[in-house]
Amino acid sequence: MTSLLRLPIRQLLQFYDDPPRKNGANTTAITAVIGEELGAGLLIDYFHIQGWSAVLINKSVTQGTASGTRLDRWIKVVRGNRATYYQVEIKNWAAFAIGGRRIEVDALASQLRKHKIERWSREWDGSTFRKPKVLKVLTPMIPPEKGYKVEPLVCFWDAMHPTGADNALFSLPIKSESFARVWVFSMSAHLRNLLKSGQNIVKIDSPNIKARLDWLDKLIK
Repeated sequence: MTSLLRLPIRQLLQFYDDPPRKNGANTTAITAVIGEELGAGLLIDYFHIQGWSAVLINKSVTQGTASGTRLDRWIKVVRGNRATYYQVEIKNWAAFAIGGRRIEVDALASQLRKHKIERWSREWDGSTFRKPKVLKVLTPMIPPEKGYKVEPLVCFWDAMHPTGADNALFSLPIKSESFARVWVFSMSAHLRNLLKSGQNIVKIDSPNIKARLDWLDKLIK
């Protein structure tokens, strides 16, 4: 049975970027079901659009210990003959979150640019991430295979960019013993770029979301 999901782009953007008032509880509950899978799926979709091979690795992202820092996903990306493992932290913070800010799906380019710069400034202090829950992405994890390059990547929902540019994925140099740079991906920016190009549906492969929806269908009629 297929686990390929067809997601309406405009509705996704409305749900997270400009949701109905007093919808926070529903958004939180739905995000618990699809949030991390959505982030990983959209990130892989972005890589595929660039013409790169990208797969989700079904292995925990840990330091190899029973306790300690943990991240959300491993994603292996192959460009030509180069393979990179991205240790990914996913944050679905959106308009409903504390400190969140709404942005309409059809916002003017100037409004969206201002929004992206403001949202980024809340995450980055000029040299590193402001929040410990995000900063942990710079903790080295034990990769699924030895001999491959590992890079940190934070996958945010919010539309953000240091200069307000359209890029959904960007990197910045970082002062770290383990990494020279950190990557940042914006789910909202990616979906907005797809919508702008005329695409109305995005497809992601997620057995986990499919299984959860199947259980809900069995339990609630």
